[in-house]
Amino acid sequence: ELILAVDARGALLGCADLRLAAPDPLTGALAPAVVPRGAVEHGAEGRARRPGVDSDLRARPYLSNLAVCPDARRRGVATALVLAAEACAADWGFGELCLEVVEANDPAV
Repeated sequence: ELILAVDARGALLGCADLRLAAPDPLTGALAPAVVPRGAVEHGAEGRARRPGVDSDLRARPYLSNLAVCPDARRRGVATALVLAAEACAADWGFGELCLEVVEANDPAV
């Protein structure tokens, strides 16, 4: 799911990528996976999961590649993108969101 932030004139201010990711069974690190829309199902515990992923390795919403145009920074664009991603994840049946941040990205950390 590509999330866009635009101004009143339709100019792009920022974007983010939201997808389901399942933990790698060996490392536990989230591995983004393209999951077709509508491919989320609910397990016996009531949590949404990707078909074929057991409950211990259930997929989670994974927000990555969040970017804001330099002229739009420090104006709440990134916050708006994260809030939109949280709303989308809630629509998918999730109450959590994983965010990838590059360690060297001091303003984001």
